[in-house]
Amino acid sequence: MKSDLKALISSRFLRLLVLISLFTRLFFQFAFLPNRPSEYGPDEGTYADLSKYVAEGLPVQEFPVYGAGLYNSARTLILPSSALIKIGISELLAVRLTSTLAGLLSLVMLSLCVIAIQKLLQEKDGFAPIILNNGQRMFLIIFSFLPSNFLWSNLGLRESSSQLYLIAVTYFSLKLLSPKVERKAFYSILSSISLILAFGTRPQTAMVFSLLAFVFSLVLIWKLREFWILLSILVGFTAGQFFTVTPTPETKESLIAVKIFNSESKSPAPSQSGESKSPAPSQSGESKSPVPAVTENLQEVSKLCLEQGQILIRKSGTYECQESKEYKVITRNPVESAKQQILTTQILEYKRNANRLGAVSALPESTCNISIWKIPREVICNLIELPYRLPTFLFRPLPLIDSGSGFLNLAGAENILWLGLILYAAFAAFKMSLNKVEKFTIAWLYTYIITFSTAASLYEGNLGTAFRHKSSILWALALGLLISHKDFKLRRRESKLFQYRHSKKEEN
Repeated sequence: MKSDLKALISSRFLRLLVLISLFTRLFFQFAFLPNRPSEYGPDEGTYADLSKYVAEGLPVQEFPVYGAGLYNSARTLILPSSALIKIGISELLAVRLTSTLAGLLSLVMLSLCVIAIQKLLQEKDGFAPIILNNGQRMFLIIFSFLPSNFLWSNLGLRESSSQLYLIAVTYFSLKLLSPKVERKAFYSILSSISLILAFGTRPQTAMVFSLLAFVFSLVLIWKLREFWILLSILVGFTAGQFFTVTPTPETKESLIAVKIFNSESKSPAPSQSGESKSPAPSQSGESKSPVPAVTENLQEVSKLCLEQGQILIRKSGTYECQESKEYKVITRNPVESAKQQILTTQILEYKRNANRLGAVSALPESTCNISIWKIPREVICNLIELPYRLPTFLFRPLPLIDSGSGFLNLAGAENILWLGLILYAAFAAFKMSLNKVEKFTIAWLYTYIITFSTAASLYEGNLGTAFRHKSSILWALALGLLISHKDFKLRRRESKLFQYRHSKKEEN
């Protein structure tokens, strides 16, 4: 990994590209973004509020509307943002800085992936300068400054964090794929950690990635006897479920009677020890209500409480009714959580119809009443929708067809470039000369693109959200183009050199 970083730093083009990306991001952050949630990503306001909630130490299960669910599925964005808030940065700027840093690191990790691919053709895993042709430089520039990807990665959204950790898993897997790498346990651990963090950003995207990675890792075991990638995927997937499925407390509120000294004083009664005058804590760490000594008389008195602040005068003394909260932890099964993520396919029609409500760019409502014997209705209905939904997800909005708002016009212009990139990627994958490692890597990347696009197209209900989530495949498309657009003469020269050195070693 050190030699890869050294190769990246030694490249004048990559150094310049990373620096330009850094300064452009900072300039955009402070010169163009408003001090309120952007209209292009209003969800960043919710993430900012949640980050502040966490920074203040408040229980996430009491976060308004969303509860603990949003925190569990976005904690990789929330936790670094809350740390920035604690040092004095505003909550909105904190989530934006976390997102833009992830976007910058995504460029670095994508470049490291290219270096790792080039090293697979070398005899040793040492330092070697990275050689990029003009086409590869163009694809890296597109990835860095494609308007939508640049915008989403500067707003306080989850897109850039998700792509960063998926690229990281891919990079460490490429290192594991190299027979010249010695510290495979180290890279396997890093790959697992990256996948865990990916689950903590977007669990559904990480789920699709993990399932496909699992299948391809089985092929590697069969072909190359390479088991480290499978191990890292299994560990990352399992730990990812624990990372995103936290125990959910159930809150029970009740009124309890607290003994006071006299009717004028509302001081709480002392604890069971008569020497302490401080109120005893409640049974829950979250509740600041004092808990009286546990006696039968006190329990009987508490039953008489009707409202908070009520004063009860009994023979044993004067009592005040106070509100108490008790949290009971409900254990959740990570296996059940993973099952629910996979079974989301059963409610795709409901989800896309729900996602279209209230959206300016809403897609037509899905209505399917087909029922065929022995074939689930959901499968038939989704297959019928797919020919329309998949091209819509990949290429719409389009100029003239979906014109209207400024956002649709800008997205339509960018989708012309998306159309060209996807068509060229398909041509390059089948027509250009590639070795087995490159073919396998591209097959994995493009399978991920097709699978994710298919699932997302059947899930999305409006063009705006679909266009934003499309950035989840940009990194895979860019990496596939970077690999397939490698200089042919260079590839043949390196391949012949490797074969020559290998034959010389066998002779010796």
